[in-house]
Amino acid sequence: MLTAITLATPPLAEAKPRSKKGRVKAYKKKAFRQFADGDYGGGIESMEQANALIPHPGFLLNIAVAYDQWGDHCPESLAAFERFFVACPTCELRAQAVKKHAEIKARCRIEVVVDTIPSGATLTVGEEEVGITPVTLPLDAGRHRLSAVRPGYQRMDAEILVEQGGQKRHVLRLDPEAVAEVVTEPPPPPPPPPDLRGDGPADIITRAPTEHTSLAPWTWTAFGVGVAGAAVGTVFTFQTLNALDAEEQARADRRPKREVEALQSDAVNDAIIAHVGFGVAAAGLVTGVILLFVDDGPEPDAAQVRLTPTLGPGGVGVVGRF
Repeated sequence: MLTAITLATPPLAEAKPRSKKGRVKAYKKKAFRQFADGDYGGGIESMEQANALIPHPGFLLNIAVAYDQWGDHCPESLAAFERFFVACPTCELRAQAVKKHAEIKARCRIEVVVDTIPSGATLTVGEEEVGITPVTLPLDAGRHRLSAVRPGYQRMDAEILVEQGGQKRHVLRLDPEAVAEVVTEPPPPPPPPPDLRGDGPADIITRAPTEHTSLAPWTWTAFGVGVAGAAVGTVFTFQTLNALDAEEQARADRRPKREVEALQSDAVNDAIIAHVGFGVAAAGLVTGVILLFVDDGPEPDAAQVRLTPTLGPGGVGVVGRF
């Protein structure tokens, strides 16, 4: 039931029935009678007529409270409060109105779900960080600035409109960050042959060029290891991307946490194997290039040639001994 708010005005003096003060008093009595009967629309109209004749902040405060008690009229109630605060910057009703306005504004907040594709982004509303997507937020009606940040993706800034009866779910799509192109420099050219000179002018030793008819088996082996490593890295790279897509779809479908973590673990394992494969490929190709340049003498004895794969913090490689 709406409670009448006493106006901060002197008592209305007795006047002729058709005087302005008399009409205001009649409208006010009619409004409270209508509020008591549950006719909030009619009571608000009568209160507006009284305020039109003799404007007073108390009329506006009654209108704001009546809209709230009417139900499902949050925008109208908050708008009436704004009119009141303009008309009452320092009046005695302001403290009472501020408290009531805070209560109504809290009830009128709208729950909105904000998510991102992919999920797991840090969400900021205005200047306040509110959590990791998906997030359910109680927001005031109006426009709100959102920002979403996730490692490996570009920052997303957007503005949403929140209103009663409006959209309750907003999804922001994040774009992956641009990957810088990796340029591999070619190996340096081999050094020129040394100028071997003796003590006398006749002691000039020239090295006869060695005729190559085919690549040594170890060179073929090194290149074969490189090609195999590249193939393994490529296959598991695609498997990593598929696992990441499956993980993101599972998050979007709100599947059980254990299933999402299993998909995430598969993606990590595939990524590790892909990196190892590319590391072996790089080591094999570099070793093959080195063998091309050193393969200018008689074929070494197989017992004296050793290729040893290495694995360390810096990556994967192959150590050769000739």
